[in-house]
Amino acid sequence: MVFSTNDIKNVAESMKTDSVSEIHSLQNSSDKRLQQAGDFEAESKLMVAEIKYEGIKVLHKLVAFKKGTQKFFESLFMLEHDTQKRLSDKIKRVVEKDIKLGSLPTLTLATEGLVYSQEEVELAELFENLITNTIDRTKTTHPAYVSILNQLNSEEAVLLSTILKQKRIAICDVRQIFGDMFTYLTLYRHLLPLDGYFNQKERNISTYVDNWIRLGLVSVNYELEMNEKFYQCFYKDPVYLEIKQDMQGKNIDLGKGVLDISDLGRAFAKSVNLID
Repeated sequence: MVFSTNDIKNVAESMKTDSVSEIHSLQNSSDKRLQQAGDFEAESKLMVAEIKYEGIKVLHKLVAFKKGTQKFFESLFMLEHDTQKRLSDKIKRVVEKDIKLGSLPTLTLATEGLVYSQEEVELAELFENLITNTIDRTKTTHPAYVSILNQLNSEEAVLLSTILKQKRIAICDVRQIFGDMFTYLTLYRHLLPLDGYFNQKERNISTYVDNWIRLGLVSVNYELEMNEKFYQCFYKDPVYLEIKQDMQGKNIDLGKGVLDISDLGRAFAKSVNLID
């Protein structure tokens, strides 16, 4: 007879094995179920003993008896100690009565994503927040948010931490105008109001905006405009000034538009603590 994980869990819980001798007794039993329960309990206690941080132990406890957790545990124990400590500190801030596993797939995928983003501090921060919110009953998460994080880099994470806090921001194309205002050539797309913090063309920021549109986080519309005051900073942007300088004698102007945060973008931002 093959016994399920749930059978073994029930036996282990009913025996309340708290000592080494009790575990050994289970493992040496003639009853196959008790043997498996003993092995399960021994392995579980060994894993917990290897965990240094209380918050990580909370994660272990939440998923210990669930099916399909092998990938989660593999990822969990691949996290560096500094990462485990940061994650643990976040988990410990969750009110105890609100601790509940919302989605095992989200938790597993987010933990795996964190393994590969540990060197990108800003991106790792978002993965850690998503993991923490996955075990907080007051928060809403979804496996799709892991997919979004997996398609961002650390610089995008920094930019989105500002952009997703807005409802709408100004955005511009740099254009060469021919004759009338209705005929033009776009020279640079999706210039953001970053106040000349860095050269957006060199950092290929327009590609980031295209990526956010593709992911459904934002939408861009050049048929709409905001108040003119929101576009004044673009006339001082290094990209605009550089193009203006390189194309002296040409009619260079801005194509003004708006970038709106989508409902998905706001929900994602909440799930990774970019907004309340």
